Amino acid sequence: MRKDIVIVGGGIAGLLSASLLAQNKKYNIHLVERSDKLGGLLKCFDYGKNGKFDYGAHNILETGIEDLDEILRSLLPKDEWQVSSAINGQKRALTGIYFDGKLQKNSPFIDLRHRKNIDELRVDFLKNFEKTKSMKYTTAYEYAKSLFGKKITKEAIAPTFEALYGVHPKNMDYMAMFLTPFVRVGLFDEKIMKDLLGTKELSSILSYPEQKNLGSDILGVKKAYYPKKYGIYRVIEALKKELEKKGVNIYLEDEVKEIKLKDKKISEVVLSNSSIKNVKQLFWTAGHLVLKNLLNIKLENLKFQQPPKTVITNLLLTKKLKVGDLSYFYNYDKGYKTFRVDNYINYCSGAKRRGLYPISIEMLVNPSELNDIDKITKTAIKELSTFDVLAKDCKIKFAKTEVLDYGFPLLSKDNIETMDKVRDSILDKNIKNLTLLGILSQKDLFFESDIKKDLYLKVKGFLNDN
Repeated sequence: MRKDIVIVGGGIAGLLSASLLAQNKKYNIHLVERSDKLGGLLKCFDYGKNGKFDYGAHNILETGIEDLDEILRSLLPKDEWQVSSAINGQKRALTGIYFDGKLQKNSPFIDLRHRKNIDELRVDFLKNFEKTKSMKYTTAYEYAKSLFGKKITKEAIAPTFEALYGVHPKNMDYMAMFLTPFVRVGLFDEKIMKDLLGTKELSSILSYPEQKNLGSDILGVKKAYYPKKYGIYRVIEALKKELEKKGVNIYLEDEVKEIKLKDKKISEVVLSNSSIKNVKQLFWTAGHLVLKNLLNIKLENLKFQQPPKTVITNLLLTKKLKVGDLSYFYNYDKGYKTFRVDNYINYCSGAKRRGLYPISIEMLVNPSELNDIDKITKTAIKELSTFDVLAKDCKIKFAKTEVLDYGFPLLSKDNIETMDKVRDSILDKNIKNLTLLGILSQKDLFFESDIKKDLYLKVKGFLNDN
């Protein structure tokens, strides 16, 4: 009798885990997802004649583990992938930022060369550079100071964090510095930066003034993949078909109601409408707070700041945005709800439909404001106009605002400390056949490429041991 493996969570971590585990035919694989679709943030909105829209711009990043990368690449024919890379002249997705009242197209990092006190900023940066190696950090503020010095951190990094998240970087975990591009700043023109590129320590924290002039020797050779025929949801649909072919049992709109333990092992997983017995292993990729409650773990004095809601306004325009080659840009200025604008036509050559250009405006909105969606839509369009990226006589032919189920990952110091405590309390139970995967399944594990590498090693380790 074949034993059962249960995977909870139908995002990319759960799907890849199921694909790897299904390579071994001696187990029954069960994938449980509480929503009605697989994919997490790689799903889509379907607007009929107006086409489908991704849940914001996302692509498939190489991990460097060939076995894992090939699983994803093989989901579509080779000629159906649009490859973004810095090698062999291939186009790469370019990022910009709206900063200090202007759309900055030359670099995804804060460029301070236009500031009146640029010489003061440079001097403070260079003075700090000698001390960088000895500085320790846990917060985004401390990390920024270790990189750039007190003056740049106070005058540029801190106000930007407060504009984006409404939280001072002293109260944000250092990982938030990587959530949008904060780990470099622009201080010097191209002529000087060409000379500084040979100094590894400096070139790792200073941004090059023109991103299009950088090659693979600086950016690395890893590729990002996106379907030529829009959009990323096609990868999830293909992965679902592959899992079904391999006999994976997929449970949608279902969730775990109870976990039964015997001798420090999970013996049964009870779902909403069924039960899975004879459990060999449970791979958990969903929220740890849910798992903590299922395991009856009591923790007191947990601090958790509710994140803003992620709201996306999807638009169809009669003309391309005036953003040059940018695939998307972040907003770093105060007074806006816009977090990021996704320009799909530069992200994907097949994004255009009915002669119209799709874009998404991703916003961070207070939950109390969600009762007036029409107002949010008008705000999104107004802010887009303020960015001065709409072409002359451009008309908006379609607009629809969506509130995502998944809240924005607010990487505050309190939230990360809380999630670390929750994860550690689960691990302290020493459940022999439980494996945690996904976001924060181990300390400082947050970003997609690292999550995919981690799950690969854990799943392969399980298969090798069994």
